[in-house]
Amino acid sequence: MSLERVQLVDVLAQDGTLLRVTDDKNGAIDDMVYRKADAYVVYEVLCNEKGETSGHKNILRFYTREDFENDIKQGTIKISHT
Repeated sequence: MSLERVQLVDVLAQDGTLLRVTDDKNGAIDDMVYRKADAYVVYEVLCNEKGETSGHKNILRFYTREDFENDIKQGTIKISHT
């Protein structure tokens, strides 16, 4: 059985409720813009061929609404209003 590392993102509401799990960090940023998500957590898990995960999360980054707003002010993230 072979295992591979998979990067996932938990998108969280202000009260810590899990809004969704995605494999796309850009989708999490969109949630910060459009759905008013307040944080997301990027992490790695081990996954087998069947798509089953180990359950152990290796957290890579915790990103809050404050981080998001600072990135916009600094120009790290650009939001287009279309």
